[in-house]
Amino acid sequence: MIRIEFQIRDLLPCVLLFAAIGTVAARGIPEMRGLENLVANAPHMEPGEVARDVLNHGDGDVATHLPTLSRTVRFYSDGRERDESLAEFGRRKARHDEAGYGRVLEAHGIRPGNATATQKRKAIERLSQVEYPLRDREAITELLNFYLVMALSEEARGRTGSSYRASYHRLRRLVSRGLDAAGGGSELLIDGFEEGILHGAQDLEPVENLVMGFRTALEDLLSALAGASGESGGAAVLDLAARVEEAARLQERRQRLRELAASAAKSRGFAAVLRGRGDSGAAARHEAQFERSSLELLRLLKDPAHRLSLRHDLADLSAHLRRLALDRPLVKGGAEPITSILYREFPRAVTPMPPPSEAEYAETRKEVERLLALSAAGPYLLLIDIDGLRPDMVEQLAAQRGPLGQKPIPNLDRFVLQRGTFLRQNVTCFPSSTYPGTTTFLTGRYTKHHNIQSNTMFFKDIKDAQDQGSLSAARKINWVDYLGMRQSKYTAEHVPADVPYLFEMLSPTSVTFFPTVRGVKPRFSKSGFLMGMTGVFFEHGGSYVPFGDRGFDDLLSTAAYEMVNDGQRYTKSGETFIPPKLMTHYVSWVDHASHGAIRGQFSHEVRRFIEYGDRLLGRFFRMIDDLGILDETVIAVVSDHGHLAGPAEQRDPEAPAPDGNIPFSMSKALEERGFQLRQKGEKFQDYDAVVISDGEGTARVYLPKSGTERWGGRHTFDELKR
Repeated sequence: MIRIEFQIRDLLPCVLLFAAIGTVAARGIPEMRGLENLVANAPHMEPGEVARDVLNHGDGDVATHLPTLSRTVRFYSDGRERDESLAEFGRRKARHDEAGYGRVLEAHGIRPGNATATQKRKAIERLSQVEYPLRDREAITELLNFYLVMALSEEARGRTGSSYRASYHRLRRLVSRGLDAAGGGSELLIDGFEEGILHGAQDLEPVENLVMGFRTALEDLLSALAGASGESGGAAVLDLAARVEEAARLQERRQRLRELAASAAKSRGFAAVLRGRGDSGAAARHEAQFERSSLELLRLLKDPAHRLSLRHDLADLSAHLRRLALDRPLVKGGAEPITSILYREFPRAVTPMPPPSEAEYAETRKEVERLLALSAAGPYLLLIDIDGLRPDMVEQLAAQRGPLGQKPIPNLDRFVLQRGTFLRQNVTCFPSSTYPGTTTFLTGRYTKHHNIQSNTMFFKDIKDAQDQGSLSAARKINWVDYLGMRQSKYTAEHVPADVPYLFEMLSPTSVTFFPTVRGVKPRFSKSGFLMGMTGVFFEHGGSYVPFGDRGFDDLLSTAAYEMVNDGQRYTKSGETFIPPKLMTHYVSWVDHASHGAIRGQFSHEVRRFIEYGDRLLGRFFRMIDDLGILDETVIAVVSDHGHLAGPAEQRDPEAPAPDGNIPFSMSKALEERGFQLRQKGEKFQDYDAVVISDGEGTARVYLPKSGTERWGGRHTFDELKR
């Protein structure tokens, strides 16, 4: 706790200090408030003190901005026995956590009051083995973010944030140790906690070891809490909301500075090599780009509103250029002129970078040749289908910020929304289910023209095969499976030949999954499963991963990384890697979670999977950036359909979302009206209707004709009316 004692005679310098700060703030420099006006260097809060603060002051400033950490600390401080592990305590606690396993049941479309004993037991298991560890991970992530926010806020105020960065790195080492002990994954921390993404572990995949691995750091935190002295160090972080805002502004500013510096260095490196090749026209264009980027960079650095953070901004920029220079020869060739300009303008804050050696210049020439080859093969189209995602959900999430300034979908925001155009008046086809919708945007034609009219289709000419069992036992003859069984080749014959697929218009093409492969040659990935899928099951390591399992998105993300050579610039033979002109990627679980959750797409479970999909896409986007083709790649994010209004639009948090989650039996309704439906073991001639439902709440009803061959030919409209 900070003690501040002063007498009346001490007030004059304080008044002068307040007056000076008021003058500075009027010019746009971050304002310092509260006790920080009197204490130039606020004492650093250790993890135990942070935990004690949120425990003792649940409605305090720190707890408000670290809500998950606050809940977690309280959870493990309530009745946990000495030497009881977090896992053991969680298993014991979950049995009595009715609200917790009730949320798990609802996320899977089950009303808690209607749950069977088995469903309740499985929900309790998931609560202790998945939900608690996920929350534990989020709690430690919040603390990591807290230290980054504090460090950045100190730098925005012209002070050093080294003590907070030291705690950040110490906590991060604990997480790395825990991940390695749980089976690996610490290398993802390099990607996941990269500060170029605003304050967050935005790339950590929620697989088991990446959840359990955070418990090592949590155990350390709880031990530190037991040994923390005094009430707390909360006085050091007064006005945390202002600090979050400062950190967000500073981080966004630094991202822009980094992008300008990298662009300038790349242009200068290009110009030098092109001039050496005698291409003076192209060299002059790149020199002009270098001048524009350099001038904009200097303008931002000299902005008086950020004078206090300038020294730290320059240090961050210099470190970023040096990191890039180690990995990108072209940046190395152009970074030296950039740092020379910075040294000339800010000689006390920047150390000039030595010019590249002849060997490094040779690598620069090789890199220029690679980028020229990529440019000649471009432009490129990356088409991403996120099944069942509502566009307004994207807008809502992009506009939101977490308690510490985190963006829920930072990668879609940075690489798509900020670089392109967002369309709000798109209309899907009818029926609005996955296969018709996907075929529509892959062909540009509605179902009337491309003939794919349902997720599942009834084919009269193979009815004998369906007679061998129930319709569901015959897998409802998914139309892709039907084509594979019937022809043993991968063509979508029901789409007319004069309706081309995007795959046929742009070549070469590489896909992870789409419900057709006409124009795509199926190939197996290095992981052993098919890219350009032809069915709903995927072989991986000798086992089959069902469509819709979360592991499916994990597998497809691996296939997506392989589409761009895992971000490696050269093939194993040393040749320039040229990606396909068209790359397509599919994200499945958002749709399945939306169908299953009682509250539809507005539920916490669905939001989690949207954020999860964003993390997977973020690694993919950065691989494209590393290849050097981001500026030549059109990224189009599409969806085949949305989901109907959830409780957020009904203004009733208890109301189920009307998106098909309310049970309704079309078969029962037809039987009540006198239809004789197919029963197991019956032949086609023995019943007079086939009902196949689609996920969007519609059903397709097939009716026979009268006569001997009842299932042959088409009905007239008058016959259907009768």
